[in-house]
Amino acid sequence: MIPRSPRAAGVLLAAVAAALLAPRAGAAASLGDAARATGAIEDRLAFVEKAYDGPDESMLDRARRKYAEGETQFLLGDWDHAAILITAATETPEFRATPDYPRALAYLGDAFRSAGACDSALLEYDALLALGDTPARPGAVLGALDCRVRLRRLEGVDALVAEARRLVPGGAPPEVGYLAGKAIFFRTDLRPSDRLQRGLAAFEAVRPPYHVAAAYFEGALLVEAGDLRGAAARFERCRGLPGNDPRQTEIRELCGLALGRVYGALGMFAESLDRYQSVPLGSPRFDEALFEIAWNFVKAKRYEQALRTASMIVDLTPGSHLAPEATILTGHLDLELGHFAAATEAFDKVINTYAPIRDEIDAILTMQEDPVRYFDELIGRKGRAFDVASILPPIAVKWATAQRDVEGALDLVAGLDGARRDLDGSSAMADRIDGLLARESGLDASPLLEAGWASADAVETAAARLQGEIVGLEEPAALRGLPPDARAQLERVHDQREGAQRRLAALPATPDEVGARQERMTGRIDQVDRAAFQLDYQVDAAAAAVAATEAWFEQHRGEIRSDDAARTAFGAQIREQRQAIAGYRDALAGLHREVLGVRDAARGSQELRGEAELRREFHDRLWAERTLLAAARPALSGDELADLARAEGLLDRLDQVDGRALRLKERFAGLAARRAGALRAQLEVARGAIAEERGATAAVSADASSVVGRIAFRSFSAVRAQFYRLVLKADVGIIDVAWSRKRERVERIQQLASQEAAELEALDRDYRLVLEAVQ
Repeated sequence: MIPRSPRAAGVLLAAVAAALLAPRAGAAASLGDAARATGAIEDRLAFVEKAYDGPDESMLDRARRKYAEGETQFLLGDWDHAAILITAATETPEFRATPDYPRALAYLGDAFRSAGACDSALLEYDALLALGDTPARPGAVLGALDCRVRLRRLEGVDALVAEARRLVPGGAPPEVGYLAGKAIFFRTDLRPSDRLQRGLAAFEAVRPPYHVAAAYFEGALLVEAGDLRGAAARFERCRGLPGNDPRQTEIRELCGLALGRVYGALGMFAESLDRYQSVPLGSPRFDEALFEIAWNFVKAKRYEQALRTASMIVDLTPGSHLAPEATILTGHLDLELGHFAAATEAFDKVINTYAPIRDEIDAILTMQEDPVRYFDELIGRKGRAFDVASILPPIAVKWATAQRDVEGALDLVAGLDGARRDLDGSSAMADRIDGLLARESGLDASPLLEAGWASADAVETAAARLQGEIVGLEEPAALRGLPPDARAQLERVHDQREGAQRRLAALPATPDEVGARQERMTGRIDQVDRAAFQLDYQVDAAAAAVAATEAWFEQHRGEIRSDDAARTAFGAQIREQRQAIAGYRDALAGLHREVLGVRDAARGSQELRGEAELRREFHDRLWAERTLLAAARPALSGDELADLARAEGLLDRLDQVDGRALRLKERFAGLAARRAGALRAQLEVARGAIAEERGATAAVSADASSVVGRIAFRSFSAVRAQFYRLVLKADVGIIDVAWSRKRERVERIQQLASQEAAELEALDRDYRLVLEAVQ
């Protein structure tokens, strides 16, 4: 049985090496040692023939093997490797005619869907559904329905729902009803009353485990319809439904948050507070719940409790986008409670934090005559993804990316950039594979055949070295039987053969020696690779330093005293450093690719080709020496003739070993060439697909750049407006504090004046009484 990989063959070779390699060629001190060494070389060649020389694997067999391996990876949950292996099978034309093809498409679609790539999954599901009725069709219908709802591609969803209910024995699974309800919820072509009626009916029929999510959507539909009390009943039902799944727990948190809002809108503040408090501290919606609790306290005129709640947001979630609004709220509450110093401190904190960022965004948006075109150019530049962090300060980045349209636009840009990177990586991989296929007629692209070829080549070297040693054992007796001239000629030929044999002795004669030489050859490459990885760490350290500098600057922004120009220049310098780091990363990525190419060449069989010339030279000199030794045969004694015949027999056996090894190498090379031809055809198809995808990506990028540029400009303008409003609120708060202080002082002055007037009137009255008494 042929080992599945070179690693398996290597393990097997290591396990039998001790038995096959002793005694070593080169240690023949007598014909007995030479006979044992010859037997070991024959056994070694037989092992190479058994381990590596089997029937050639057809494209169909290879596709079936890939499919089986991919199925295993799918069952293990390794979606990426499963998709790679199964794609290799489904792209083989012979495999598409087998009964396994529909199931392979189903596995492929499920793997893409599980990895979150519903676009790719839909292609596989559609291809499977186009095959007609197959055992894998029910799963494909369900997967296609799920992906269409996720992507909001609702055309054909009703047909898929009907088919799912028809195909699945015993009734459709609960997921079908839930997806049908979500499809109705996302439809905008229905009249509101029809959408409400159909949506409620669909969600009410949903069975566990999707019943919790269905109840949430029922409440959302009723909120949109204005039926708050009906929505509250649905959300209460959602909170009480059983289920311990993490997703169900998250949905129950959403229902609690929704109930707090609904009860607050209905004026039921006690119930609203209770539902808000059901949102746990670790929830990402905890700050929202706290903020809305604070406003409920404000509406109920419970200002002390509102102040404590709003202060918790500032203390517990300072990075939240609600933190500045909560800070302003604490300022107004402190003002309401008469804490003027605390109120002033809160308003000053917002002004010192966000006014400089507002001014910096102003400078960014006004430094270009046409800012929309500026963003178009930034987004459309080649080889670089649009990065909001390269333009805006860190705090502004968080606010910009929180907007839904910006998030979608950035996802689009990130997706296009990821597609470009994937295409570049695929193109580089195609070039690497093409280089492997071009070397040695594709032998380097077949690791198992290459290992067998190298092992057979090492057997050739071992046989040649042993032949030289055997001839050396014949010479002492032959020299005595030759005349002086022939003896001198034999000695010259012997010296020439010995020189060639010394060079031959440096060549690997065992698989272990072949591996050791490859390790030496790749040692220098490893040094370069390690240096490149060290540079990676240095670049990461530089990026961390830039990020730390930005974080420190943002943390102490309110304490730094500098003008707007200096702040803008500092921000520009930080962005330049980030761009330089990105350039270093690109250069290191290119270096890593070059190292891979050099490593492929170093581990290839091309280096072994030169050894064949050396062996041919050695065999020529050895044959000349054997011819001269044959001339001494008449002068030899009977024992010497017997030894000579024995030696000749060993040499003949080694000649046969050499021929078998050569034929084995030719077979390996032929198999590799045929496989390389088939792989090269597939590679050309893949390159054509890469070219088509690159063109489509470029077209989409060109169309998207202008749209995303306008979205970016609009969002940055919106962020600037948000910061303006924050700073304006804080400025108004400062003014309110000043007016409150003034009003308090005026009231105090008026109170003191009234008190003074009353006291003067009392004194005057008392004085008049005294005067009347004296008179």
